Parts: sequence; structure tokens; C-alpha cells
Amino acid sequence: MKTAYLVSILLMLALPAFGEQKPNFSGTWKLNATESKFPSGNPPVMTRFVEHKGATLHLKIVRDNNGSPSVTEAKTTIGEANPENPVNAVWAGSVLVVTFVSSQQGITQTERWKLDEVGKRTVAETLIQSTDGTERKQLRVFDKQ
Repeated sequence: MKTAYLVSILLMLALPAFGEQKPNFSGTWKLNATESKFPSGNPPVMTRFVEHKGATLHLKIVRDNNGSPSVTEAKTTIGEANPENPVNAVWAGSVLVVTFVSSQQGITQTERWKLDEVGKRTVAETLIQSTDGTERKQLRVFDKQ
């Protein structure tokens, strides 16, 4: 009886650890414009190339916003805030919170990345804040290619 009680206690203590597994966001992700919500206009054509190994996150974002192409590359260590780096990331449970800072544009963009159960879709709840206090919210849905 004591053994069964101890085993059940150990299982209850161990279950939260299994539920806290961190997803891996590696892959090529294309913005699904139909599923995304951009209240202030048309979504850009966007593809993200993500290399996620352990605590290292390397991003390459290729976008075309109404004929104006751009490429952004960044690398960060998840959980290590670095004010010199324009990209920082931290875990909030199984959600990866990624912050992009553009001092040239005067904006901070915070995205909460969630990976679906099968690893084929990422939803990024996005908050864009300007230095003048303006805020915009977007929902970005990316499909794995």
C-alpha cells in the first residue's frame, strides 16, 4: 500500500515536468495570409527560416511588403537578455516570447510563438509598440514548408 502511494506521489510530481517540454521551431515557415489578421492593411509576403538548437535561435526573415523586399537576420540565446541585440527571446511555459527592437523605426515588436500539436503551424500573437505610444495587434499564422 505504501509503495502504491509513493508511486502515485512521484507520478504527480513528475507530470508537470513532462508538460513543460519546449517545442522546437526549426524549419521554413511561410505566412498564411488567409488565416492571419492584419487590421491595418494587407499582410506582407513573408517567409521565416528558423534554426532552433537548444537555447540558440537563428532567424532569417524574408518579406515583400507591397513591392518593397527586405531581409532580416538575427541570432539570440533564449533566456539571455542582451540590450545590444535587436532580438531577444524567453520561454513562458511552452510559448516562446520573441522581442524585436528597431531603433531606426522606433518600434518594439513582441511575438508570442505557439506551435500546434503536430508541429506544422505556428501562431504568433504580435504586439507592435511605437515610441509615441501607439500600439497595433496582429495575429500571424505560419505554415511549415
